[in-house]
Amino acid sequence: MALAGKAAVVIWNDVTPEARSDFLAWHGREHVPERVSIAGFRRGRRGRAVSGGPEFFTLYEVENEAFLGGAYLRRLNDPTPWTRRVMPAFRQASRALCRVEFSLGAGVGGFVATAVLPELADADGAFRSALQRTAEALFAAQSALTGLHLLRCDANASREKTAEHGLRRETPELPAGVLLAEAGDAAPLADVVAGFSEKMASETGRRFEAGRIAIYRLELCLAAGEVLPPWDGSPTFAGEGD
Repeated sequence: MALAGKAAVVIWNDVTPEARSDFLAWHGREHVPERVSIAGFRRGRRGRAVSGGPEFFTLYEVENEAFLGGAYLRRLNDPTPWTRRVMPAFRQASRALCRVEFSLGAGVGGFVATAVLPELADADGAFRSALQRTAEALFAAQSALTGLHLLRCDANASREKTAEHGLRRETPELPAGVLLAEAGDAAPLADVVAGFSEKMASETGRRFEAGRIAIYRLELCLAAGEVLPPWDGSPTFAGEGD
């Protein structure tokens, strides 16, 4: 399916080795459920890098840009104790608030390529038409694709200082845009990204170069309304309590 909204939050990060297990427990059992409980947040996903980096990529799909303030901003300024413990272990973190320029899809892919766009032309009518033609042609030609999306990042909103921002080490650079390509297999994704960039450059005569490219294996997907049981650090097994 296409992205579940007209806005998105994208986050990349590494984490210190000694904090990795705590990060994974926090992220899956508290943080993503907390985020998708916020009004307007429809789905949260986390991937782990199989090519490139940083190691982790998180995508929140949001109804529209209006929901990137209000309750979300209040949450950013009131981190939980577990969040305060984990976030200082982030390294090479980058977070951007984005508007969805286009989104095509037939399902959630098991792998997603993220391509950072250092520059992204103004979204005038000609540029939007070129985007649509390129995306639809590439999606039709690449049967392995389950999703193809372009996000335009809002630098001012992304740089707003919050309590959470002060907890993690963020890189100063922000992308102008992000191209996301999803598939059931990682193999075609690098070629899809390269093909899209080349086609857009030839269609528009404008620079459309992908910077940092990484491919992630999906390891968590949680939609609004789905609830995970609280985790106390103890393993559970099928049949316990029967």
